[in-house]
Order: sequence, then structure tokens, then C-alpha cells
Amino acid sequence: MSRSSCLSRPSRAAARILIGAIASIFAVNTTCDAAVFVWNNSGGGVYTVGSNWTPAGPPGAVDTARFSLGNLYTVSFASNQTASVLDVIAGTPTFSASAAPRTYSVANATVHGGNLLLGGSAFALDLSVSSVLTVNNDSFLTINQGNDAHVVGLGLGGVVGPGPEH
Repeated sequence: MSRSSCLSRPSRAAARILIGAIASIFAVNTTCDAAVFVWNNSGGGVYTVGSNWTPAGPPGAVDTARFSLGNLYTVSFASNQTASVLDVIAGTPTFSASAAPRTYSVANATVHGGNLLLGGSAFALDLSVSSVLTVNNDSFLTINQGNDAHVVGLGLGGVVGPGPEH
């Protein structure tokens, strides 16, 4: 064996296998972290209750929160929440704060095929979008008085309003 090699052949092979195994664990974990959670309670409920989501939730900071029920229902925020993506594709969820003002922080939000209503309680709800909020022309975003949306970018499919004052 040469002096330049500290490991024997079996030790080098074992080291390669170990390094490969560790790398594959990290690769699997980084690709499995994000999930899509779909709201399943047509009667509404509290955002953090796990049984309101499929799979059992709530969504975490790297996940997608999808609202796809075809009816009107209220989702209450009893604490500040964060998700990576907010996706409203059907129905009209109403997001409301409970017990105190709350913030729902997401990186991206899309309202397409459904409508989103912010408000419905005595406490303010702030939808904070760190990237882009998109509202397609088949959908509406309604922000009731006292509530707010903070966005970096806004994409609107169509705008309906009173127009310029005369």
C-alpha cells in the first residue's frame, strides 16, 4: 500500500457508501418538505385545526394552502400563520381574525376560479404576500374595511370598479 493512502480499499468503499447514503437522505428530505394541504371543512373552521385539512394539517411555512370547496365558508385565524402558497380555486372562503388582529403571510397567492374575502370579524386580518398576488378575471378579492393586504407584486386579470370621478 502506498504512503499517500490513509484508508484501505474496504474503508474507502465504506466511506463512499456512507457519504452516498447521507446525501440521499438530504435529497429526499428537501424534496419532501413541501406539501399541498386542501381545506376540507365546508362549514368553515379554525385554520390551525388539523382535521380541517387533507392531509391533516395545518400547512406550514413551505406548504401550499388550497381552498377548493364550491361554497361560502369562514376560515378563522386564532394566531398568525405562514404558508408558502395560498391557492383559491373555487368557492368563497372568508378569512377572519379571532380574538386579536392577525397576519397571514404567504410568498405567493393566486385567486383563480374562486373568490377571497378578507374580513368578517371585529379584528383586522392582514394578508401579507412577499412576492405576487394574482387575481384572475374569473375571480374577486374583497377586502372589508379594517382589513388589509400587503403585496410586493399584483397581477390582475380584470378590474371592475366605478371608474374615474366626473
